[in-house]
Amino acid sequence: MLASHYRLQMDDKFRIRLPAKLRQELGEKPYIMPGKFGELRIYSNSEAEVYLEDIKNQSEKDAESMRKAVKFMVNVQEIIEDAQGRFVLNENLRNYAKIKKDIVFVGLFNKIVLYSAEEFEKLYGLDKVED
Repeated sequence: MLASHYRLQMDDKFRIRLPAKLRQELGEKPYIMPGKFGELRIYSNSEAEVYLEDIKNQSEKDAESMRKAVKFMVNVQEIIEDAQGRFVLNENLRNYAKIKKDIVFVGLFNKIVLYSAEEFEKLYGLDKVED
């Protein structure tokens, strides 16, 4: 199970390094994609397949469902790391999540959620712990 949170920065070439502990839990060929609330979601390969299978099934219902699926799928990115363990976050995903430099990774059960630090503070703050 993925848990905890990490604060990092994206470099000037839009590269991000996954926190080692979270990266280890993801396994090979993880995927990053838009979330439902302005965040980005990172799934292991197997979790991504389950999530994307539902989108595939929905896309076959009608033209509007197909349009939504295509719009979503063009923003799904396989995470391919360089020799230093960094990956480039594409412009569409950066814009969607309003990421400029500072980022927050949150391990959330079966996925990693990625926020711009500013959006994370607006949404959640960390001045008190809630049950």
